[in-house]
Amino acid sequence: MPEAAAEQRLVLFGAFDRFNYGDLLYPIVVKHLIGRRAGPIQIEVCSTTASNMSGLGADPTVQLSAPVLDDAASHATTVLVAGGEVLSQNWFGTLLASLDSESAGELIRLQSTAGAAHAEQYAKNLLSDVRRFPWLIEPAYLPANWKVAYNSVGGWPLGMARATAQRDSARVLEQAAFLSVRDGRTWEILKTIWPSLPVRLAPDIISLVARVWPKKELDMPLGLPDLAPILSGRYICVQANAGYLLPNLQGFAQQISSLAAYLDAGIVLVPFGRCRGWNDIDGLVVLQERLGSRAVLLGADSSIRDVTAVAAGAALFVGTSLHGVVVSAAYGVPAVALATPDPKVQNYLRTWPVAGSVCVSVEELSDAARAAIREQDERMLVQVEMERMALENFHDFSDQLKSKSRGY
Repeated sequence: MPEAAAEQRLVLFGAFDRFNYGDLLYPIVVKHLIGRRAGPIQIEVCSTTASNMSGLGADPTVQLSAPVLDDAASHATTVLVAGGEVLSQNWFGTLLASLDSESAGELIRLQSTAGAAHAEQYAKNLLSDVRRFPWLIEPAYLPANWKVAYNSVGGWPLGMARATAQRDSARVLEQAAFLSVRDGRTWEILKTIWPSLPVRLAPDIISLVARVWPKKELDMPLGLPDLAPILSGRYICVQANAGYLLPNLQGFAQQISSLAAYLDAGIVLVPFGRCRGWNDIDGLVVLQERLGSRAVLLGADSSIRDVTAVAAGAALFVGTSLHGVVVSAAYGVPAVALATPDPKVQNYLRTWPVAGSVCVSVEELSDAARAAIREQDERMLVQVEMERMALENFHDFSDQLKSKSRGY
């Protein structure tokens, strides 16, 4: 009945308050899929802070805090925590990622002078939250008719945490109505900590993005005069985090230039991350200067859909971004993942080899790109199976929305 349907409520909770491409895609994909599966449902997008990036195609967020909980206490609600290495994050790191450089510097200095425990409490107080963890939600903090679910989450750093912190996290996760992780390493860590934990393993839900925005419906962004000629032809989509790119600038530029010549392609530099810790722009500006007129930089004012359109239309993707790889694979674009100290992408590819099963060094880039192009038909078979598994997993979650039980 319409009145009953209106009382069903879904709160999407994640790092949706900053421009990190993959995170901002989650609400878009989830809202599309849940509407097709569950029918009419009230959806609210929340994060640890309020934000409004609607001009870039993102959903505005409200802070998941007491007023939000009180306002909706009468509704049967599921909080879906989605995306990112959220199972292992603390308040200090969560706040740090949302700050500008000056404020972040002040917070880091506070930690060095007052200690980690003080800085952690300070971050929690600043975000006006009382929960123990920023992204793990204990049902005790929620109204009685609410439940918590997790989908497409990771947490490899949890494997390096203290045993007490591991067990505390597992106890919270055990109370979830639905728990699905996106990579085999996170699954192994959780099963080692808490063998009876009912945790699923399924591909990242962003692998279904082409069902939301089919390639033929994506309009190419033409905001820059020199972008149109390259986007209308053959090009390589290049992304890299500044922390990776700047130390590897010379060798990386040489490899990209070589690949562009080999493919007779232009080069489009795309900033997938535009926030602290995931800042691509600073490095890509320097790379553009090194590559010269053959390369163009997608502007910092480009939308989520613009970034998706450029990735979907490329002849090849090269980058450090997990969701750059995931989205490229969803549109049938050969992809090469670059090796960084962060094993997140490697953990994912070892589980779901849509871009091969390994990340590569700068020296291996050219050979890996040629292999990706040769093997694309085989990799597309992997993608098709991944989409089936991701959709089946999400359907199971959607069915859980209708259950009155807080647990499995």
